[in-house]
Amino acid sequence: MADERLEDPTRLKIFPRNLTARADYIVRGNPTNSRPESGVDNCYPGLEFDQRNLDQNFFTGLHFEFQRADGAILAGMRLTDEQRAGGLGQPDVTPARPLYLWFLYGRTMVEDPEPTLFSFAGQSGMEVWRRVHDLLPGRLVIMLGPGPGFSMTFDPTLALTTLKHAYQATTPADRYAVVRSGADGSLEYAVLSQDRAPYLDEEGVIDVNAYAPGELTKTMCAPWMYDFRDCYCFYWASNKPDIVDSADGKYHDLNFIRRDRSYPPPHDVITWEGRRHTELTYADMVQGWWHELPVVLNDRETITPLAPRPEPPYEPLTRSEVIAELTYLATVEHALAVEYLFARYSVDAASTEPPPSAEDAVRRIWFAADQVFQIAVDEMRHFLWANDVLNLLGAPPATGRAARIAEPPGRTPGRKVFRNLATPKQYLDRPFELAPLTKATLEWFISVEAPSRVINEGLDGMYVELLRSIGDQPRIFSEGERILPMIKLIVDEGEGHWTRFVGVRDALHGIEPERYLRRLDGKPTPRQERYLHLGDQYYRSILEAIAISFSMGEHAGRDLVQAAIRSMYNLDDIAQTLARQGVAPRFDLPDAAPPRLVSRAEAGATLQRRETAIREALSAIQADPIESPRAERHRQIVVAQFEQMRNLVNRAAFSE
Repeated sequence: MADERLEDPTRLKIFPRNLTARADYIVRGNPTNSRPESGVDNCYPGLEFDQRNLDQNFFTGLHFEFQRADGAILAGMRLTDEQRAGGLGQPDVTPARPLYLWFLYGRTMVEDPEPTLFSFAGQSGMEVWRRVHDLLPGRLVIMLGPGPGFSMTFDPTLALTTLKHAYQATTPADRYAVVRSGADGSLEYAVLSQDRAPYLDEEGVIDVNAYAPGELTKTMCAPWMYDFRDCYCFYWASNKPDIVDSADGKYHDLNFIRRDRSYPPPHDVITWEGRRHTELTYADMVQGWWHELPVVLNDRETITPLAPRPEPPYEPLTRSEVIAELTYLATVEHALAVEYLFARYSVDAASTEPPPSAEDAVRRIWFAADQVFQIAVDEMRHFLWANDVLNLLGAPPATGRAARIAEPPGRTPGRKVFRNLATPKQYLDRPFELAPLTKATLEWFISVEAPSRVINEGLDGMYVELLRSIGDQPRIFSEGERILPMIKLIVDEGEGHWTRFVGVRDALHGIEPERYLRRLDGKPTPRQERYLHLGDQYYRSILEAIAISFSMGEHAGRDLVQAAIRSMYNLDDIAQTLARQGVAPRFDLPDAAPPRLVSRAEAGATLQRRETAIREALSAIQADPIESPRAERHRQIVVAQFEQMRNLVNRAAFSE
C-alpha cells in the first residue's frame, strides 16, 4: 500500500474499507470466493467463480448447460421423488433426443407481484441464462421439450395457460406433468413447478452440498492475459476497451489490442477470423506486450501520434437530427422484418424440424427457412428497441414501414444532409420489396446486415453515426447511458444476423433454387382471401400494440408488446398455410395515422376494435368445416391474448 505521506499526485493511494483488509493477521472465516456478494464479477465469469455455473442448478433435480448456441440443454438429472412420480425419468433424455428449456414462468422484478412468461424460442443458451440469473426466490415453473429451444415453435399462449395452472397448483400431481405422444410414448413436453433452488445457506455462503468441487470455476479463464485478449464489450468495462479513438481524435473505431501500432493506424477488420489475425496473440500478452498498451481516457488512447493526417471534419448530429434519423431507421427495421418473413414463406420447408433420418438437403432447407424466420423475429425486436430509444428521447413512436432501405438523407424531413465532404457517404438505398429467397435476395440480405463500423457506410454505419453523435455530446443527450447500450445491441445483433445469413447461404449451397423455392403467384380463392384478411389483422394488431405501448410506461409497455408479438405465431401459421397453396401473404399496412401518445380509453378502444376484427375474420373461416379446428384454435389464443393485453392496459400508469 502506498504511503499516504507521498505528495506525488501520480502515485496511487489505497484505503482499506473493511475490517479483514485492515487486520495484520489471517482472519478466520469463510474465504472471499465463498461469498458471492463480495465477488469481483462485473459480468460473467468473474474472478472467483463463474455465475453461469452457479445458475446451472437453479431447478432442484435438474442440471442445465447454458453455453450453447441452440438454447439451454438439460445436461443431467438427480430427480426428486415428486419429479419421478410426475412421470419424468432418465429414459426421456437420450443423446439422439435431448431435452431443452422451452419456457419459464417466474418473477424477476421485486416490484412486480405477478410472474412473467419467458419464451426461449430463437434464443441462445446465454440469453436463457440471463433470464434464469434474474429469477427471484420462490415458486417458478419450467417447460422442457425435445429439440433445441432455439427453434422451438410451441404456442406461447397455450404455454402460458399450462404453466400458470402449474404455478397455482397445490398438489404434486398438478405441479408435475409429462405429456407423451406417439406409439412409443415419447415425451412431447414436461411441466415442472417448484421453488427456485437455494444455493446459499442462512449466512449467505455458497452451499458446499449444492456443487461439486471445481464446478463453479471450471469455465474461467487463466491466466488473466488470455482473458484480456478474448473478452469483449461489457466484460472488462473501462479496464479493457474494445474500440478506441486515436489520441488526436482523428481516427475512430480502432481495435485497442491491434498488433500494428503504427500511425496512421490500420483500419479495423470486420470479420471475426480476419480480425483475430491482426490482434496481439496469447504469447504476445504473456511476454509483456500488454505493457505497451496505452491508457485510455474518454475513449481515446493517450499515446501522441507521430504524423497526423488531415481528414474531413466530423459533423455530429444534433438532438433533432438524431430523432429524425432514428425515426427513419425504426421504419427500416420494420421493412426488413417483413422482407425476411416473405422470403421465409417462399421456401418450401416443413414447419417443424425434420427427423435426423431425413435427407440432408431437406434438413438444410429447413435450417435455412428457420434461420430466416428467427432473424425476422429479431428484426421486430429491433423495431421495438428503436422505438424504445425514441420514447426515451421524448419523441413519438415510428410504426411506419420504410419505402426504401438505407436511403440517403434529404428525402426524409429533419435528417442531416452532409455536404462538401471529401469522401461521400455510402448508402444502400434500395426499394422495399417482397421477394422470394433467390440467390440474389439472399445476397441482398447479407449486404444489408454486413457490419461496417464506419459512419454512414451501409445500414450498420447509420447506427454507428448515432452512437458517436450521442456519445460525444453528453450535455445534450442526458439519456445517453440508457440509449447507447440499446443502439449498440442493435449493431451487435445486426452483425449476428449477417453471420447467420452467411450460414443460410452455406446451407443452401449446391441445392438448386428450383428444389426449395415455392411459386407464390397463385390467384387467391375466396377461402384464401379470408386467410389473407385474417393475416392482415394479426399484422396490424402488432403495430397497434407497439404504438400504444409508449403511453403505458416502460415495463407495462414492453409487456404489452411481448403479448402482442404472439400474433406473429398466428400470422406465421396463416402465411405458411397460404404459401403451401401457392399464395403470397400480403402484409398490407393499415391507413397511416400520425403517431402520438394515447389515453387509457383510446388504447382500450383500439384493442377492442382489433379483437373484434380478428374474431370476425375467424368466424368467416370457422364456417368452413375443413378449417373450423384451426379457426377455433386461433380463437382461443386470441381471447387469452387480448384479455392479457386489456389487463395490462388497465393496470398501466397512463400519462393522461
